[in-house]
Amino acid sequence: TATIGRDCTILHGVTLGGTGKARTKRHPSIGDRVTLGVGATIVGDIRIGDDVTVAAQAVVSVDVPPGMTVVGTNNLLDPAKLAARVREAPDVWAFDPELHLVAPDSDAGAAAWHGGK
Repeated sequence: TATIGRDCTILHGVTLGGTGKARTKRHPSIGDRVTLGVGATIVGDIRIGDDVTVAAQAVVSVDVPPGMTVVGTNNLLDPAKLAARVREAPDVWAFDPELHLVAPDSDAGAAAWHGGK
């Protein structure tokens, strides 16, 4: 039987499946504050750590450390490393609530990146 922690968000079509026919624990253990996206599949006697996000349609069959994001098939992304990459190349994209994502080399992108100046 799968176990689910506190304050989790489980969207529709999520599978928490068992593997094998042994009479031991075969289903996943989900930590606290975990988000499981639409159609995600988590199988086997694995542990999904606290504060993990599993993307829509992701397949997870390995243990996931706390705070990670999972996309695709067992592809773990560390948010801390992603934030460091953005700090290294901050001028790749700018965000403006009215313009949405714009390329920095466009007039609108340059204005948005420099605070509308």
